[in-house]
Amino acid sequence: LYVTDGGDGSVKVYDGESYRLLKRIPLLKDSDSIGYDISRKYLYVDNGGGDVGQSYSMLSTIDTNDDAKLTEMKIEGDTLEAMTLDNYRPHIYVNDKATNQVVVVDRFRNTLMAKWPITLGKVNVAMALDEQRQRLFVGCRSGQIVVLDSNTGKELQALPIAQGIDDLIYDPITRRIYAATNGEIDVYE
Repeated sequence: LYVTDGGDGSVKVYDGESYRLLKRIPLLKDSDSIGYDISRKYLYVDNGGGDVGQSYSMLSTIDTNDDAKLTEMKIEGDTLEAMTLDNYRPHIYVNDKATNQVVVVDRFRNTLMAKWPITLGKVNVAMALDEQRQRLFVGCRSGQIVVLDSNTGKELQALPIAQGIDDLIYDPITRRIYAATNGEIDVYE
């Protein structure tokens, strides 16, 4: 089990059966969202930023074969939030709450590909992806799910939801989006 600890700035590795702590991988404070690349067995973690007095954040890559940090990538903006990985291409989509953008990273080259502004909502903190239909859903605390074309970053529409979203899940079988907000769950099909 891999658990981020924003307080001490690490990823903690636990045995999946005994729950015994096996290893602590040091990162920067405010270690938060995790994305997992199942094909390469790499874990991606956003960390650092404003909580450590930086105007930028880090996207760290951890090899889960030996539980060691491989690389770090600097991303402008002091608050990174949710991320999602595209299984069909080497893209990581990361919410940059500080700049109200989605940052697109090429995870094979560890390079920044694009920055897509979010104009139809504010405070982008949650994210989900429909890979088959190339739709990226960005949950904004101002009360919208902004739908983007994941090929171009073009905003297609904003779906109204309750304010204060914390998490967003897309179910590809039912083609439904679930938004967990302040005491409510909004559902779109």
